[in-house]
Amino acid sequence: MSDTGQHEPRFRSDQARQCYDPQSCGSPDCHLQHIAEHGRAAWQKASGYTNRARAEAAIGRFKQVIGDGLRSRTDDRRAIEVDIAVHALNRMSEFGRPDYVRSA
Repeated sequence: MSDTGQHEPRFRSDQARQCYDPQSCGSPDCHLQHIAEHGRAAWQKASGYTNRARAEAAIGRFKQVIGDGLRSRTDDRRAIEVDIAVHALNRMSEFGRPDYVRSA
């Protein structure tokens, strides 16, 4: 809100993305300024915050269920071990995912 008590106009997220470069924005003040000017949702979209958060959550789930380290020593066997672990996680996710059926 401005000093007059009126709401300031918000920019659309694609406009915010044009004027914001997260790579050159190294200080927290830069992020806070962008949030103040464009809002938190626009900052999250412009900085790629949501994608990073999803990736971190996926790695966290993988480590919690499968474990922190790989047991195989060669790269080929490690790749196979990761493939098996990912398949197991995807299979477990299917059990918790609802099946939607359209009824007319």
